[in-house]
Amino acid sequence: MTVGEVSKNLPWVEKYRPSKLEELISHDDIIKTINQFMKENQLPHLLFYGPPGTGKTSTILACARQMYTPQQFNSMVLELNASDDRGIGIVRGQILSFASTRTIFKAGPNAVSNESVTMHYNEEDEAESKTIQIAVLGEPKTGKSCLCHRYLGGNSIAPVGGTQGAEVMAGQCIGLRPPVPLQLCDVAGNALQTKMLANYLYDSNIILFVYDLTNLESFDKLAIWIQRVKEIFEIETTKPLMALFGNKSDLEHQRAVRLSCVQKFASEHLLETFKGSARTGEMVSNAFTTLVARVMGVKVHRLPPALVESRSAVPKEPIPHGPASSAHSESMQSLIMNRKAMRRMQRKASHREVHRKRAFLHNLQLFGCTRFRFAPLQQSQIVPRLKEIAAAENVKLSEDGVKALLALSGGDMRKVLNTLQSTWLAYRDVTEDNVYTCVGHPLRSDITKILNWLLTENDFAVCFQNIQDLKLAKGLALGDILTEVHTIIQRVKLPVDVLVSLLIKMSDAEARLASGCSERIELAALIAAFQIARDQVQIGTTDTS
Repeated sequence: MTVGEVSKNLPWVEKYRPSKLEELISHDDIIKTINQFMKENQLPHLLFYGPPGTGKTSTILACARQMYTPQQFNSMVLELNASDDRGIGIVRGQILSFASTRTIFKAGPNAVSNESVTMHYNEEDEAESKTIQIAVLGEPKTGKSCLCHRYLGGNSIAPVGGTQGAEVMAGQCIGLRPPVPLQLCDVAGNALQTKMLANYLYDSNIILFVYDLTNLESFDKLAIWIQRVKEIFEIETTKPLMALFGNKSDLEHQRAVRLSCVQKFASEHLLETFKGSARTGEMVSNAFTTLVARVMGVKVHRLPPALVESRSAVPKEPIPHGPASSAHSESMQSLIMNRKAMRRMQRKASHREVHRKRAFLHNLQLFGCTRFRFAPLQQSQIVPRLKEIAAAENVKLSEDGVKALLALSGGDMRKVLNTLQSTWLAYRDVTEDNVYTCVGHPLRSDITKILNWLLTENDFAVCFQNIQDLKLAKGLALGDILTEVHTIIQRVKLPVDVLVSLLIKMSDAEARLASGCSERIELAALIAAFQIARDQVQIGTTDTS
């Protein structure tokens, strides 16, 4: 198959996709800014957002084609579909493999020749550069997200509304020398029964089960989580290190989970146990450091002097003895501290903490994304490009056909081209009626009939049957009918209070349709709303007379 044949068989949305930034038909300010970035070789991370069909994909692909030669393009661009390529397995597998290739480092504008760089690898370097994968599991509202944010960011601010699916965070374990790179995967509490859980746990070295010390139910359900994790790793030769973390130790006076139950549970499942507080930061860093040290096979780095001095005034908790705790009891002796010791250490290290937070915020800005919002396209921007493509494909496009395409698109250029091609393949002539028929949208004549029945037909059953027969014959959706009726009914001269009441009832019907209610029931509600409006108008007319 030749290049011409391939191009001929492409969908028009791909065939006529702009290949250069200059060919884009909108968002001039965004294009100008990106061009300036590229000319100065200072292109930052980019985040494009906005409705579909507004040029986000075309813009980034045009950038890539401008930066790389056709020979480099395929090896330098990884395109993922957010609908299919999602989950931790994709991030840790496909994306990480692509980002780790040497091609990336020798294809940029300031590439360094292979002769000038010599890279040495040995087992020690590989061990130091190993990224530890930690998955944090547990029931909702146990503080998993706060725990992760406290450890990596120094605060316990978690996303509003809880974690959806899983959130991956990167950081370092600074308690070891040299610091060990980490990836924390905060798994949503509702992921237990989903098939995605296996993807979230992919290649994890450590699994930390979090429960709420003040909520017995969150602890009791850990058995289900552990059983599910064991099923996932049943066929794996390398098992992850698993541990328990009791959160909210700052609410010890409200403890609902008995220490003896925790010890027994840990012994049965061979788990290490920790407790701390994501809100105050107590024991959070030490728990993660200890677990990472176990996996790396290294000793825990020495504690800060301020903490060592304070240990003499801190009453030590009795450490549970048993199979699960004997392996780590010695190192835990040097890690136990209470809130009083933590406050004392924080006061003495306040200057260092402020400097660290400033550095964190600086890095956040340095490695953040430059955001660009792509607004829906204006009709004046769509029409010239639409007519140009129609002329190139010898499409008979009428003026009312153009208006129909624009009305259906909502500023989505992709939708315009897909509808144009579908209508041309089905009818050859792109007119208003053909466009609406192709996509199953009500024709103007159909809406006129429906509105006439709603406003004049006194018999409820007859009106319902007429509209239902028309819907079935033309394959119309009630949602589309509501949209068109809403547009026209505002031009009808009705009293303001009657019109407002009618529009509210129509919006309620549309909301119920979106929730999955029956179209027959909502059609009856629509007819009833119009009959009530007619009765109100007649009553108002009678009162006036």
